[in-house]
Amino acid sequence: MATPVEFNMVLPWELGENLEHPIPFRGEAHTYNYDRQWLSLRGKNVKKKELLRLLKLGQRAQLPHLFPDSTPEDLKIAKMKYGKAGLMELYNYRLAYRNAPISTKLFIASALANTTMCEMSDDNPGSILVRLLRIPELGVQILDYVVPSIGDLTALAMSCREVCFFVRQHLELWDFHSGKFNTDCFEEKHDLHGHLLQSGGVRSDILVITPITDLPAGPQTPHQADFENMRLLCDTIIQIPKSFKTIVIDQISYFESKMFEMMVHSMPNLDSVTISRCKLLDVTKLPALLDVVHRHPRPMGGNTEKGKNKEEDDKALKKFIRLDFFPFFFRGPNSANRLGSYGITYNEPTFPTPKAVFALIMRCMPVATYVGMDLLSDSSSVWNFVRQLPGPDVLWAVKARDVLITRDHDLAEGKKNPQDIYRAFENDLMAALSGDNHRPHDPPERMMVRLPPIKGLDQSRFWRSKLRCRLCRFVHPLSLFPLARDECWACKLSQFNLDMEDSHLRHWQLPALSRWFQGLDLRKATIQELLANGVNNMEETMRDVRLADHVWNYFMNHFVPDDFNQPFCPPPPQGMPWELAAMCRWRWYRSPAKERFDYRQGGPQREDPCKRPLLASQHNDPSFGAETEQNFSHRWQWTAHTTNVYASYWIKLYNYNLAFGYIHSTDDERVRVQLRLARTSPQERVRACHWEHQWQNREDVQAYRAHQEDVEDCTYSLFTVNMTPFSLDRPLLDPMLHREAYKQLKTEFMFSLRPTGL
Repeated sequence: MATPVEFNMVLPWELGENLEHPIPFRGEAHTYNYDRQWLSLRGKNVKKKELLRLLKLGQRAQLPHLFPDSTPEDLKIAKMKYGKAGLMELYNYRLAYRNAPISTKLFIASALANTTMCEMSDDNPGSILVRLLRIPELGVQILDYVVPSIGDLTALAMSCREVCFFVRQHLELWDFHSGKFNTDCFEEKHDLHGHLLQSGGVRSDILVITPITDLPAGPQTPHQADFENMRLLCDTIIQIPKSFKTIVIDQISYFESKMFEMMVHSMPNLDSVTISRCKLLDVTKLPALLDVVHRHPRPMGGNTEKGKNKEEDDKALKKFIRLDFFPFFFRGPNSANRLGSYGITYNEPTFPTPKAVFALIMRCMPVATYVGMDLLSDSSSVWNFVRQLPGPDVLWAVKARDVLITRDHDLAEGKKNPQDIYRAFENDLMAALSGDNHRPHDPPERMMVRLPPIKGLDQSRFWRSKLRCRLCRFVHPLSLFPLARDECWACKLSQFNLDMEDSHLRHWQLPALSRWFQGLDLRKATIQELLANGVNNMEETMRDVRLADHVWNYFMNHFVPDDFNQPFCPPPPQGMPWELAAMCRWRWYRSPAKERFDYRQGGPQREDPCKRPLLASQHNDPSFGAETEQNFSHRWQWTAHTTNVYASYWIKLYNYNLAFGYIHSTDDERVRVQLRLARTSPQERVRACHWEHQWQNREDVQAYRAHQEDVEDCTYSLFTVNMTPFSLDRPLLDPMLHREAYKQLKTEFMFSLRPTGL
């Protein structure tokens, strides 16, 4: 790492207006140590350039978004803020295009598709970079050095028209939406006499798979179209498995970590992979992707010298796939009425984004370092994702990154006491992720009775203790745990996205993939085996895919919001775990649809449905549940589950009446006779539907009660003034800069808690 330049202490609040200024240290919390070398900035001119640039980027991200339904008053306030920031040109541009769909096309792919954007010219013949790129061997080496960083590759292409032309010449574009993936120019060809006409060797081109065109107009089945395109893509890859070393996968539907592992198995020459903005690959999938890279090293010969230990010997004989990963960024609905823009999840989270994402990064760092994946440099797509997330201030991610890098640097240098290094690390990490001026508040007494004590440590220094998470087994500072300290924030984030993240019909896409993968050894399976396996599972798989189209089409074209007393709850896929299905029903119960919407753009944005406890009378009420009986009966059909539920309820009723002897099990002949009668009798079918709905209500209530306690713990552990998560739309009020507004918000929040006894 480069030696930092000499500098004076950098105080961010001196670089611009309206920036957080820490209050004096009072012993109950710790403010960030700004008197540091800023090793993460790699020796750049910290005071005059780099921090000021990062501040401007952060402040620009917090400017109000202009929506199609923004009111004149909203636009007036936004215009004032843009003008104060000196960005009126940006305001006018966003105002002019606020009704246009948000463009998400990959720049380098758009450049390749546009034949006039990257034409070769002699406008800049003297450029050293252009002259180097025109040498074929050097040009290929430069590209190989840049990949897999999609950010660096895009920056290279944008440098000038000549460089853009060069990059364009080394990209092979497959438009995912078209479903046409040309392989004719890659396959090995021979004439009738067996003479080689075209070689099918490994290409130096970068294969870019991304949607360029919009889905073609036609039947209302976009999910079926996406799934068929994925099958065609898989079929194409197995035709040329050895052709490409470098692949860029951008915004591909039905693509997740298991599919990536099959691709690694099927393409032996694969060396670099960039995965960007795939809807099923949010930031919680980073550990899974790293595990795939770690499990499947590529053999590397030539170096036979032994290292100091077995681990070094093993690593010297391996090379790992170079991976760059930009998780899907959840921007939220394009509406002024949205709850917020959270980045890390579409719905309102119940966890602090900064703590959750850095706990995840810290857990992934050992494996990432071993396989050579970049997580924290400016070239890393993971870092470019993290720095866009909301937090306590605009520099929170920069400060937290420098804390991690400084700790590792000081430990490797060995000049400081390790205890002092870890103490500074714990103090500054707490301040970076929570904010300088924000103090933890006391939870209500009814929560305190179930919280574990902090043994051998003053409560005012809780963040200096360490704890092993019971799920991921990683040792984190205590600041990365909620109050209950049962699981770290990274595990809470993963569980939230698994249970609650249903945007873009993710909960309907994942069961379809699970059906497709059924019966395969996913750690060893290839794409060839997947396609062969689809012969047996495709009917059930397509049933789930068609169900996703049914739900999308209903809310997009047929929904009529005329009866809020009977909210519609879309049918869950049969492969969806029961707990996920219960949470889906509770979300629709708490936040019923009020207008038509496009689920492919995200769908409705909601808060956690289990924030409020149920009434005591609702705990054992069989008629109370998340889904109305009318909605349930409309989608009900007799299944194997119905048979079990009907038998159990009928036995209880039969034994209660004690008519002709006690029935002990469902194997009794009287039960089998009754089941045969029930399947054909209209009256018994109505009763079977009613009993199964009561059974569902009971299970839904149990799932709600189990989830509600965890949600309450997470919500109070946010430690924000009104227990709201960080959002790009509503930056956190600073107690020093916004004293009156902060005090008023705190008073209103405390008053709102009184009716519930909190």
